[in-house]
Amino acid sequence: MPQERVGRPATLGDDMRAVAVTRIVHGAMEALASLGLDATADDVAAAAGVSRRTVFRHFPTQAQLFVAAIEAVKEIYDESLPESTDAREPIGEWLRLIATTYHKLNSRYVGRAFWDIFIQRPGVAQEVLEAINHVSQARYEYAKRVATSAWHKAGGTGRPPAWVVDAFSLHMSAFATVAFPRHSPDKAGQVCSQVLCAVLDAAVRG
Repeated sequence: MPQERVGRPATLGDDMRAVAVTRIVHGAMEALASLGLDATADDVAAAAGVSRRTVFRHFPTQAQLFVAAIEAVKEIYDESLPESTDAREPIGEWLRLIATTYHKLNSRYVGRAFWDIFIQRPGVAQEVLEAINHVSQARYEYAKRVATSAWHKAGGTGRPPAWVVDAFSLHMSAFATVAFPRHSPDKAGQVCSQVLCAVLDAAVRG
């Protein structure tokens, strides 16, 4: 029995378009990290090494371009961050790995864009704001999961106190990254993990 064809095979044109889109999205990520929401299509084109016309050929609006870049950054975080802990692994080492990974990602992909997330900026497209809010919520949910795992690993029962979750959310954020301008991501991760260990110890002891 002959097999049914599932779609058409990719053509050279498809491959070239995919390469162009990837370059443009990476250029948008770089421009947003450097310039925040003040970045323009010209900035993206320069970072991507393509023309402004090429940018708008693949992304009809700047809002669509920024949303694609924000979603691409979220995907990188989702793929890069540790999700679970080995019960045999010391909690301090586990938290240091997570915090260091977070600060490395923040240093590479967030930059100036971090500040724009928390500023009321007139004229920003609603779809861009929604994408930013989605990323912020996902970051908080991840911090909450890590806080809950760490809480149980430290001997806590039930749900961790809300202030413990808030402490994790704060120390695993771009705010903490930019708060240590003289620290490398490794050093920032070490400091933040030590603070979080102290938070857990105080919370478990009551």
